Amino acid sequence: MPTVTFKGPYMWKRRTDMAGHWERGLATEVSQAWLDEWRHTVKNPDQFIVQGDEGGFVDEGNDGIPDKSWTIKSIRGWLEDNGANPKGYATKSKLLAQVQTILNPPVVDEEIIDEGPVDKTTGDEE
Repeated sequence: MPTVTFKGPYMWKRRTDMAGHWERGLATEVSQAWLDEWRHTVKNPDQFIVQGDEGGFVDEGNDGIPDKSWTIKSIRGWLEDNGANPKGYATKSKLLAQVQTILNPPVVDEEIIDEGPVDKTTGDEE
């Protein structure tokens, strides 16, 4: 079970999910479903410590292919696992475009060279 601990800067902080407050230094056990729904309210690392989080994102297609629900870090990991080397800052859109390039590589048209009529002799004819 995940736990959320409020670490400041005040002694109390009003909770937005229910009536009540977070108390500084007190670890509160929450369900993974709660954390998935309310993650945006406890994501500030200067104010909250979240431990035991098993979630982070849900794969929309449940197919293991990155989509807009994936985090940038997860998309980067997938790209690295599939031979790409994303460097520097990249938006989620740019990373997802790289995913599509890996999944659907550009087709290179090979030039067909016409060598004229083909001689079908085998060399055994006399």
